[in-house]
Amino acid sequence: MAYVDLKLIRARLTSRLEDSELIAYNLSFDVHEMPLPFGFMSSTKVTMWQSDAPKKRSFVTNSPLIIHPYTVALVIVE
Repeated sequence: MAYVDLKLIRARLTSRLEDSELIAYNLSFDVHEMPLPFGFMSSTKVTMWQSDAPKKRSFVTNSPLIIHPYTVALVIVE
């Protein structure tokens, strides 16, 4: 039996970068940078929700997005 160590899973929910919705699961105790699709600009307006925060927030990125331990993050590129 093969052992697969999955700590961070990311999926793209839509096909075009202009309308991208990304979801990531952090299945570890570590803080991770969220892997983003090729072509994602470093200064892009996004709306982000994490399962450990009660509200979504919109901002312009200036560094890699961070996902906290044992959380789900939903990112909508605007």
